[in-house]
Amino acid sequence: MKRFDKLISHSLAGFAVRCFEVVVKLACYMLAARFLGQKESGFLFLAMTVGHLAATVCRLGVERALTRLIAAELSLGQGKAAGRVLLIGAAATTAAGLVLGMAVGGLAPFAAAVFFHDPDAAASLQACAWTIPAMTLAFTLTFALVGLGRTVAAQILQNVLWPSGLLAGLLGGLHSARSLIFVLAASLVLTAFLAALAIAADRRRLTVSEELPAGTARLPSLWRTAWPLYVVELVQVSIASLPVMILGVFADAAAVSVFSIALRASMLVWVVLLSLSTVASPRFAALHRLGHGAELATTNRRVQLAGAILGGGLCLVLGAAAQPLLSLIGPGFAAGTSVLAMLVLGQAVNALYACQDTLLAMTGRGETLKRLNLMQLAVMLSLSFLLIPPFGAMGAAIATAVTTAQGALGTAMAVSLLLPTLQPRFAPPAPLFLRRMFPEPLS
Repeated sequence: MKRFDKLISHSLAGFAVRCFEVVVKLACYMLAARFLGQKESGFLFLAMTVGHLAATVCRLGVERALTRLIAAELSLGQGKAAGRVLLIGAAATTAAGLVLGMAVGGLAPFAAAVFFHDPDAAASLQACAWTIPAMTLAFTLTFALVGLGRTVAAQILQNVLWPSGLLAGLLGGLHSARSLIFVLAASLVLTAFLAALAIAADRRRLTVSEELPAGTARLPSLWRTAWPLYVVELVQVSIASLPVMILGVFADAAAVSVFSIALRASMLVWVVLLSLSTVASPRFAALHRLGHGAELATTNRRVQLAGAILGGGLCLVLGAAAQPLLSLIGPGFAAGTSVLAMLVLGQAVNALYACQDTLLAMTGRGETLKRLNLMQLAVMLSLSFLLIPPFGAMGAAIATAVTTAQGALGTAMAVSLLLPTLQPRFAPPAPLFLRRMFPEPLS
């Protein structure tokens, strides 16, 4: 009971952090659109999208692997093993971030002219090169903090500092995309520094090495755990990033700005669900490692219920307030009302099956998640190239919403098939092809 009370208290604290994040991000996006105008705000959102996608590539799937491995190792007193994977993961991702950051900076003029048909976008893309190594390291270290059980601190560092930095820049009079991207980079450097200090304060837990109980198998290596989760992360960031980039190829910067605002508004639901996922992740990993199946099932269903209530409630608010919310930004953005409504439909399904992807990841079902996400990627790309050229922002919204709903339904069905004792509420029956992919329960 104490463990669940702690989970609830951390969830409430994390939810408070995320509410603050939602307010700051919404203010940031609205002010950026108002102060910068549609073209310059389009450059800002495009550069942020490129930087986020590149940083995800550089993290190599290590961040979620670190959460699982650190939490699982510490549950049995294997602090040295946890510390070892943390050092290896941080070094590898930082090196990758530096290399890709330099490549993005060098190719920015070419990409702006050839892919986005506007040489003026080059300055913002060059600035975003600085965000790539900073975001890579910052997110790697904050996910390690999640594995250490410091979920509230991790959410504050990962999700509050950088939007607060952007908001401060906007209110301080920085009204160009390039200058705001440099503020973003500085905020991420500060995030990485503070995360490193938080880990150092917890270093004693990473020096303990108790004897494993008899019959307990060693956990898989960092890279074996990270590889399937790497595919998952790439697909998930693609769902948010590639429609924006494809829209940038087939439409103008104004359309990119309208869709980006609607997308970011809809992803406020995802922010709430991610908070629950962050809090639940180390608990899922530890309970699975300890073999406490009944407690894990109870925790999963309570987390799902919380996601349905909080995320579903936010979907209702966004759906009802779409038109007045977007009108606050400017008359041109009210055209995104139907776009936002479509995106919210996808997030509503995501809220109903909250954290089932996290459960699969934290119980070692990375390969299952990888297959499900590759199917998502195929659907997302097909729909994007089919719908975006003729329908613009609405086509991008339909592709995103369908893919989001597909991911939620797929993970719920996979949990029911592979972990039947942990089956979520309202899980739909799995179609025949999915049963053939996962024919036998794994536990």
